[in-house]
Amino acid sequence: MACPLRTASALVALFESVARLASYRPVSCRVASCGVAYPVGAYKRRRFAVEGARLLPGFCFALQLACNVDDRNPVTSENAIQSSGGTAGASSAAAMTSPAGRGSAGATDMGSGGAPNRAEELPVPRPITPLSDAGDTSSPTVTAPPPDAASTTSEPPPPPPPPPCDTSRPFQAPVLVQGLASSGDEYGLWLTPDELTAYFASSRGDLGGPGDYDLYRAKRATTDAAFEQPSLVPLVNSAFTERKAVLSSDGLRLFFSSNRPGLGTGDDIYVSVRPNTSSEFGVPGLLSGINSNQGDLVHSITSDGRYLYFDHPVAGAGRDIFLFDLSMSTATRAVTELESPYDDGHAVTSADGLTVYWATTRVSLADGDGSAESDIWSARRASVTDPLGGLTPVAELNTSSAETVHYVSTDGCRIYIGSERSGRAQLYVAAKP
Repeated sequence: MACPLRTASALVALFESVARLASYRPVSCRVASCGVAYPVGAYKRRRFAVEGARLLPGFCFALQLACNVDDRNPVTSENAIQSSGGTAGASSAAAMTSPAGRGSAGATDMGSGGAPNRAEELPVPRPITPLSDAGDTSSPTVTAPPPDAASTTSEPPPPPPPPPCDTSRPFQAPVLVQGLASSGDEYGLWLTPDELTAYFASSRGDLGGPGDYDLYRAKRATTDAAFEQPSLVPLVNSAFTERKAVLSSDGLRLFFSSNRPGLGTGDDIYVSVRPNTSSEFGVPGLLSGINSNQGDLVHSITSDGRYLYFDHPVAGAGRDIFLFDLSMSTATRAVTELESPYDDGHAVTSADGLTVYWATTRVSLADGDGSAESDIWSARRASVTDPLGGLTPVAELNTSSAETVHYVSTDGCRIYIGSERSGRAQLYVAAKP
């Protein structure tokens, strides 16, 4: 219960008048919650006032109790809102300030702009909007959590990585492939697509190879690093010559040429397989459908693993280049676009199949003289089904000594070649800027 200020003042004034008539001594009645003390002076005047004066202390005490019921939290228009911590608090405050002076079903019954209580002339507190369980059916306003910082940052996507090289530009000067050189000759080189594992033939004698040329394997950490010491490829070597190893892109088939006894025609093409790249290659066997009664030398495999490029001698000419379809095992055709009256071989195609590099002893297009030393040439086409054209020497790779081509990186930025420019056969790499 609250203590309206004007009601308390009226009652005290009444009791003060009675006290004056009864000639009683002054009595003080302090209304603590209203914060005002009201002295009551009493002087005995008339006899009929004695009984009223006797009742004065009781009335004063009752008034003080009434005023002190909510003494710890006196109600005002401000603290009514502060003390309404939930539905119950809001309802109580609204009921105490309603015109009828009694509780109601919901605080919204007053609505906004309700008339003040004329009986007590007190300002009506601002209506308190109840929670949903007090009858409010409006949809609550949901404040979305702040978005993640990454989602609000409107940074542009990172630019695509620059191309590893400009394939339209010439190769730079060839340099030795570090780690593969020896006191013997190195002939033929093939790498895994990441260029971190090399298979090559060498006549070196320091690692215990059983034949003239044997197949070796070496690894390196990066394409800029030197290869670690090579080791013989198990099971594939013999007391005869093994050279020009070619590895399928999945790493499960190893092709090479060898003059070991077979068909009795000199070099034949063999294949060794393995179930996975963690296993060693098995004992090799002759590759069916490709070998002839002439010396057959394998040189490369296309990136899709379907075709082998190889060469062998042709009557009335030198060596010519052929294409063998591994999916059919019998389909062989001559690459007639690259034929000449001279030796042509060592064909290697780019990953997209649109450029072919090969070695030839033909003369340049502007020269009528022959040459006993091979040079590296290239030919191009618009699609893999078009014929090759634009035959031209790759001048930056050639010298007056013999050069052959062995491997082209998948991005077309590096070419690995063999050259005798040092006086013996060694392996080189040339890169495009």
